Amino acid sequence: MAQLTSEFGQHGSLQRLSWNGQQWIHPWGLEMADAHSFFSLETGGWDNHATILNQQTNRTHCENQLRLDMREGHWQLVWGTTISETAVQRAASFTALANGWAMDFVMRFAFRRSAITHAEIANQTIVWDGANYYHQYPVQSVALFHGPSQIKIGVDAAEFPADWQQVMYVRCSPQEDAWIVHLRLLPRQWPREVLKLRLTGNRHAVLPSVFGRLLRLWPRLEAHLRYAGEFKRFNFGRINAIPINFVPRHTRFTLAATTRFLSA
Repeated sequence: MAQLTSEFGQHGSLQRLSWNGQQWIHPWGLEMADAHSFFSLETGGWDNHATILNQQTNRTHCENQLRLDMREGHWQLVWGTTISETAVQRAASFTALANGWAMDFVMRFAFRRSAITHAEIANQTIVWDGANYYHQYPVQSVALFHGPSQIKIGVDAAEFPADWQQVMYVRCSPQEDAWIVHLRLLPRQWPREVLKLRLTGNRHAVLPSVFGRLLRLWPRLEAHLRYAGEFKRFNFGRINAIPINFVPRHTRFTLAATTRFLSA
């Protein structure tokens, strides 16, 4: 039986994962954002400051802890990854160290385009479209395929306040030449919405808050612009309306998932 072999990066992300003699992934990490800041374990993101508090890594296991200071919040992130013969177990928690705001929390998986022929989510088959469209649903698993082989990502745990929700999505990223899967927490109800103008790549410019308040006066327009970039509904100069939730101090968000590599 083929066994997984792995390599961790210096920041605690899973950098390489080989199975059946093939390298399957791009780096796996974590992400979160508020109205102005974005954190990515792989790229660093922008407008944040991360301080590693603890890191323990060997060939099959990694445990990490960092403090994350963002424009609208201060956080403690704790995460771990364990590699077994045919599975990868991941767990992460985001804890608010002070009252703040958040847009989403993400456990990220990325697979080389050449390693995957198609994906399945919510009983939908997704073939490579190169459109970077978010095929997003409130589901507990995603499957990816290559010939007789199957990779299944399943949620083990997701803990969050009642005004949040858990979703998963698959997208085909031409920029990264990769299949991207996110296990994601998003606001279910929110007191605030910001307008962002999408710039080059993943960067955004945040419009003054008065525009977000005015948008609430036109519910149909608000709904059309909400996450517009994720669903290719670009209008009005590539403007997106993004829900933001208030997060009280000591609130914790937890995500855990297992990725299983299965042969026919």
